[in-house]
Formats: sequence, structure tokens, C-alpha cells
Amino acid sequence: MRTLRLFRHSFKTGEFINPEGFALIEAKKGGYFNCNKMFVSPYTRTIQTAAGILAASNQKTTKIIQIDGLMAEEAVKMLLGNQAFFGPYRKNPDEEIYNLLDEFFKEGEVKRIELICSLAIEKCFSKMKDGDQSMAVGHNPLITLAANYFAKTRQFGNLKELDYVDFFKNGEKIYVKK
Repeated sequence: MRTLRLFRHSFKTGEFINPEGFALIEAKKGGYFNCNKMFVSPYTRTIQTAAGILAASNQKTTKIIQIDGLMAEEAVKMLLGNQAFFGPYRKNPDEEIYNLLDEFFKEGEVKRIELICSLAIEKCFSKMKDGDQSMAVGHNPLITLAANYFAKTRQFGNLKELDYVDFFKNGEKIYVKK
């Protein structure tokens, strides 16, 4: 079995983790475990969060691997391309994501967005071996959408900074747990 703990990045100002974000990383260090790989999206805020997690948990030799798909660019384009959705989302990013998705997208489009987000998880698992435990830092709502894709239900809502979802791959099957 492979285990992947996927965190939402910490508090930020612009693209960079702010002092409150680094304090949160330190405060939540009980949720980190030793790993040999840490996956990140190409965004600075995920890289800084990952480095903070590794420092807080005193891990000196973990390999940081950039996974472009952790940003799920195709899904982001679909979300940003729908101005009816993006305006309300931008005004209130803490609103439950599925309320907005259901209002502004067809059910098949929502399923497609979830599928695209799930591919990032598959990409991380493809770089792991059986028995590996790795961590990753990504973005909300993309983590939520991937988690619900694998759960086959809407059991995961918006994640706050440094909330995480655990993904497990056993053979070809992927499970999730919050």
C-alpha cells in the first residue's frame, strides 16, 4: 500500500507564505510524518509550505518533487473560464465549492473537473513504490474535488489552510480519509 497525505498550502499574502502561515506550519507539526518524497505544485506557496513542513518535522533528506498536475491546470481553466462561477467564487472563496459548482456547471462538467483533479493524485502515486508514505502540498478546491472523486460522494468540503486528506493506493484502488 502507498500513502499520500495531501495538505492545502498555509496562509499566504499574494503568492508567498506569510508569518501567520509559518506559525501555523509549526503549530500543526503533529500531523507530519517522515517521508522520502514531498510533492508540490509549481506555485511558490506550496513549495514554501512543503519546506516549512519538512523543517518543522526535522526532515533533512526528503526529496521535493514538483508535479505540474497538482494545480490541475485544465480544471482551473474550466473554473476560471466560467465567469458566472468565478465572480461569486472570487468574492467568497470560503463558500462551499459544490454550492457554486452545482449552480454554474452541469453535472457532467462537475464530474469532469473532479476527474481532472484526481489525475494529480494518480501522478503522485505513480512516483511512489509500495510501502511508501509521502506528503504533498496543493490547492483548495482541487484537493476537495479529487477526494470526492475517489470517495464517489461529496463527503469532503472546503479545506482550510494546512487541512489535509489522506489518500491510500492498494493495488489499483485508491481510498480517501480525512
